[in-house]
Amino acid sequence: MDGSILTADWDQVFFTQTPVTNNYWEIQGHILADDGETVLETFALPALAHGRLEKEAGKGYWEFVRRYMEEGPASVIDIITGYLPIKNQKETLAFSYHRLAFSLGSGFSPFMIMYYLMDYPGRMLAMHYSKIPQWPREIEEQCPVEPNDPYFKDASSNPK
Repeated sequence: MDGSILTADWDQVFFTQTPVTNNYWEIQGHILADDGETVLETFALPALAHGRLEKEAGKGYWEFVRRYMEEGPASVIDIITGYLPIKNQKETLAFSYHRLAFSLGSGFSPFMIMYYLMDYPGRMLAMHYSKIPQWPREIEEQCPVEPNDPYFKDASSNPK
């Protein structure tokens, strides 16, 4: 992570669902050399799937990204039902609790409670010491948001 910015044409990126470790999968984009085989750069989309069922569900995430990039925001805007309240602030302890509970699902088991008790303190520490993600100034300048843009959404757009 050297802070560099990778720029590529959408049509020039080769995407694949790749196993990473211990039955975890991610969707990776590869920038290929002119020979079409040599990988020059690789990046991953921000979603990790565990196991066969989540791997299949990850394809839905990929379809969302693909539609957005190929068909534009109008094709997916109605799919999004909530926006994270983290644009200008770090995740709160209460939000960390709810986010982790949501990611674990509604199934109750002693194993899940143990996992939760081990994972929550780590998440709290990670959120406390992490920076708020910000686009570099040059990217913000290349992608201005026009006033009254119908596709601009943030946590203020969430249902009350």
